[in-house]
Amino acid sequence: MGDLDVTLTTFGASRESWRGTNLSGTTLSQGEGPTTLSNSSGSVSSFAIPFAVAQPPNTVIGSYVYIGQTPPSASNTAEFFVRYNCTTREVLLSCFGPYGTCPQTAQ
Repeated sequence: MGDLDVTLTTFGASRESWRGTNLSGTTLSQGEGPTTLSNSSGSVSSFAIPFAVAQPPNTVIGSYVYIGQTPPSASNTAEFFVRYNCTTREVLLSCFGPYGTCPQTAQ
């Protein structure tokens, strides 16, 4: 699992998209759909990014999510990204902000 904990405030958000990747460029999980966070404020624990295949020890994972509109833009969508070691859980990079601010893959 590449779950993220995110904190945000939304007004009229309609879509969310997520992706989990490893350093070799393999997409471990990806999806997009309607969001349940259309008008909310606060923290979401464990925004689920499930992996179809368990990763070997010490794999570096990139977990990415955007919440807002599709197609996303900096004016209507927020994004969140964390790159981490899946065994030690050491965070190697974290980012959040308007769409276009963060990396979207572990590479």
